[in-house]
Amino acid sequence: LSFSFIPALRPQQSISLTSLNDPKKTSISRQPSETNLSVTTTFSTISIAQQIFCPAGYLRHTCVAIRKYKHKHFQLTRRVREQVRLVRTFNHNNVCKFMGASLFPNEVIIYMEYMPKGSLRDVLQNDKIPITWPFRFSFAIDILNGLSYIHSRHLIHGRLNSSNCVVDQRLTIKITDYGLDDLRFHNISVNSYVQSIEAYKRAYYAPELISINELKLTPPIDIYAFGIILNEIATRAEPFGDDDIESIMKIGYRPKLAQMTFDVNNENEDDFCPLPSSYIRLVKRCIIENPYDRPTCKDIEKHLKKMCPFQMSPIDLIFKKMSLYQTSLEQAVQLRTHELEQEKHKSENLLYSMLPKSVAEQLRVGQMVSAEYYENCTIYFSDIVGFTTISSRCKPIDVVEFLNRVYTTFDTVVDRYDVYKVETIGDAYMVVSGVPKRNGNEHAYQIATMALELVRQSTKNILIPFSNNEKLRIRVGLHSGPVCTGVVGSKMPRYCLFGDTVNTASRMESNGEANKIHMTNDTKELLDKTGRFLIEKRGTMHIKGKGEMTTYWLLEELESKNDCIEKNLLYVQPIRLPPIHRREVSTSLHVPNSTTISIPHGSPSPRKTTTFNLISIE
Repeated sequence: LSFSFIPALRPQQSISLTSLNDPKKTSISRQPSETNLSVTTTFSTISIAQQIFCPAGYLRHTCVAIRKYKHKHFQLTRRVREQVRLVRTFNHNNVCKFMGASLFPNEVIIYMEYMPKGSLRDVLQNDKIPITWPFRFSFAIDILNGLSYIHSRHLIHGRLNSSNCVVDQRLTIKITDYGLDDLRFHNISVNSYVQSIEAYKRAYYAPELISINELKLTPPIDIYAFGIILNEIATRAEPFGDDDIESIMKIGYRPKLAQMTFDVNNENEDDFCPLPSSYIRLVKRCIIENPYDRPTCKDIEKHLKKMCPFQMSPIDLIFKKMSLYQTSLEQAVQLRTHELEQEKHKSENLLYSMLPKSVAEQLRVGQMVSAEYYENCTIYFSDIVGFTTISSRCKPIDVVEFLNRVYTTFDTVVDRYDVYKVETIGDAYMVVSGVPKRNGNEHAYQIATMALELVRQSTKNILIPFSNNEKLRIRVGLHSGPVCTGVVGSKMPRYCLFGDTVNTASRMESNGEANKIHMTNDTKELLDKTGRFLIEKRGTMHIKGKGEMTTYWLLEELESKNDCIEKNLLYVQPIRLPPIHRREVSTSLHVPNSTTISIPHGSPSPRKTTTFNLISIE
C-alpha cells in the first residue's frame, strides 16, 4: 500500500478506505478506495480449503492474515513511513511478507502473508501430528534463519513466540508480526506493552524487558524467546507447563526445561533427540539472565548443526518418511495379505467341512445347486450302543464333551479315506463314498476299511464317562446303491442324500450288534471283487420296510488274496476223504461249493490238515 496519497488525519474519517463483507455477504462500503479488501468476520465464510487459524481475508485476490490494532488517535508520521518502507523490502524464505495496511482514525489493520497450516504452537500441541526430531531441528533452523535475517536488516522482533512462527504448505516455518512498532503500538512503551499481554506470552519475554522501563530492544531479547521456543519444541507443551498465572507474572520467572528420556520400547531413533544434554545446554545458554552471555544466531546455528549434521528440508524429510512408510506399508501389506490368506483358508476349510467343495464353490459365487443322481455309492451309518443310558447318568455338558471326543476321533479317521462325512445327528454318524466325487467301484472298499478302523479306534481309545473304564461300543451298518443328492435350505443350507439306499443303510445299523459291521448283499458282492475282506454270513432276517434280507458281518481286512483262500470260509460240516498219494503228474481235485476239506499228509491218521475254500485246487 502506497502511503503517498494518504492525507493528514481527519477526525471521524478513514485515511485508507476498505470494503468489508460480513458473514451474510452484506457489503458495507465506507467510501470508494483504491484498496479492494474482502474480509470475513467469521471463519466459516472464508473460501479456503485449509483450517483457519486466524482472521483472514482477500487482498487483491491474495489470501492474507489480518491483524487489527486499536488506537485512540493515530497519526501518520515520518517514522511510521520509514518502518513501512523497511518491512516492504523484506524477502526471505523464513519471513512472512508484509502485504499492506489499512489506516483508520481509531484502528490500524495490518495484512501479512497467510500461512494455511497455522502457527508452530498449533502444530506442536496437536497430538495427532507425529513430529520426529529431524522435523523439530528443521523447525528450529527455519526460525533461526528468519531471525538472523531480521537482525541483519537492523530490526529486532521483540515479540517472538511460537504463535507468530507460522507454517506454510511445505511445512516451512516463517516469522510474522515483525516490525511496524508504531503502527501496532502507537505511543505505547515496550514495558507497558509487556505488562498488558496475555499471561502465556510472558514466558517468552526476557527478564530485562519486564524489569527495566524504556529498555531499548536488542538481539539478545529475541535469543531469549528463541530459547523458550527450543524448549517448547522439545516438550510439545506450553512453555509454562502447569505453573499458575501468579508464578508466570512474577519477575525472574523461568519455565521448566524439557526432561528428555529414552523409551526402551520404542525402536524408532527419530523419536529421540540425538544429543539431549547438548540440546538442554543450548536452551540454558539462550535463556540465561545476563543478556550479554547469550549466544548469537551464528553460535546457535553451529550448535544445532553439530547435533543434527544432516540437515534436510521438511519436504525432503516428508519424502524420506514417505519412502520409509511405503516400504513399511508394503511389508505390512504382505504380512496382512499372508494373514488374510490364512484366514481365508481357515474359512474355506470350515465351509468345506460343512459342504462338499464343489457345492460350496457354487454357493459362494451365488449359483444354484441342482439335484444330482449317482448310480452307485456306499453309505455308512453308526450309533453308540446304550447312548440313552449314558446320557441319563451324565450332565448335558458331559454328554457334549463325550460326543465331541468321539466325533473328533472319528473325523481324524475319516480324513484319511476317499469319503465324505454327511452329518452327525445326536449319536448317529453318517458317511458316504462315491458322492459327490465319483470313484467307480472303489466306494465299497473305502467305506469298509474306514468302518473297520472306526470300530478298532472306538473300542481301543475311547472310554464311556462315569463308568468303570467301560469301552465305547458302536453299531455299524453298510449298504451300496443309487442315491440322489441336493442342497436343502438357504439360511443354513444342508447337503442331503435321498433314496432307499439311505434307509437300507440305516436299517443295517439299527439291526446290527455292538462292535460289528452289518452289511447287505450288495456291499458284500462289491467287497468280494476285491478279495481283501473276511466276511461272515449272518443269515436271513426280517428288516422293517424291506422284508426278508440276507445280511453279512464284515470281520476284517486281509493282507493278500492268499489269506482270503485260507480264512474266508463259510462254516459247514467237514467231510473226510481217503489218503491222497503224491504223483509225478499234477492231479486236479474238484471240491463242491460250501465244503471244507481236510486232506491227511502221508497217513490215514493225519496230524496236519490243509484247508481249501470253494475253489479248484491242483
